[in-house]
Amino acid sequence: HQHKVESRNSDWRRIEDQLEKTLQSPGKRPIQRAIYTTHGVVGAGGGGKRSRRVADEYSASVEDRQRREDGGSLAFADFVVWLGDLNYRIDMARREVVESIAENKVEELASRDQLRKAQTEGRVARGYREGELSFKPTYKYDPASDVYDSSVKARVPAWTDRILFKSRRGDDLRLVSYAACDDVKSSDHRPVMAYFEAST
Repeated sequence: HQHKVESRNSDWRRIEDQLEKTLQSPGKRPIQRAIYTTHGVVGAGGGGKRSRRVADEYSASVEDRQRREDGGSLAFADFVVWLGDLNYRIDMARREVVESIAENKVEELASRDQLRKAQTEGRVARGYREGELSFKPTYKYDPASDVYDSSVKARVPAWTDRILFKSRRGDDLRLVSYAACDDVKSSDHRPVMAYFEAST
């Protein structure tokens, strides 16, 4: 999945750019909130020409887009919460990931997370924060079980479902908890939940 990271980053920028263009200026409303959900940001395609084209087309930074006179509606939001299946993976072999999970070395796995790396390098989700990945990867399970994908594909466990957030002032949206719902086993994903406190 490493070769698809730039495609994921490009898709993130494309969706964010489209949201910027569709939202209206908040006017005189005292609190502007924006909550976005994304499912399968990546789609089925891989990298290659499409990734380069999308990356070129949407390479402008979020800050540059927010400065435009005709846009920038996300810049006016007091709080933005972006959640969903972002489809980023862990840059490790499946065997290593499963062993690290068994040994409860979640911090080591988090250090190899593709989304965290892309954020650190400033390639995607600039200005967004996320809680600590202190829970086991939430994808891909055999449905109705605690067993990671035992199919022929044997997917590498990962944190594909994420909750990112930001606030205009920076300190008025506090993450209280960020966790996986391990008791919900009806899907091959474990749901992720976050609890926030907001100052108004």
